[in-house]
Amino acid sequence: MSGPDPQETWRRLQQTLQNAQQQGRRFGAGGGAPKNIGTGLLGLVVLGGGVVLLNNALFNGSSSELLEFETEKMV
Repeated sequence: MSGPDPQETWRRLQQTLQNAQQQGRRFGAGGGAPKNIGTGLLGLVVLGGGVVLLNNALFNGSSSELLEFETEKMV
């Protein structure tokens, strides 16, 4: 009573991985660098927009209003 042959199992796994890799090349996989760069740039833009919104939410007033308040306080 023995289990499956380890060499045969390993050979099948290698063959399956090799077939999947070849199919990926055939259907255009592997050339994702421009997509990744675009996604990164979009992420930075969204992050920057979030920072601006957070800043406006925390300091709800224009800089000129704040400057006037500071100068009135000093006089």
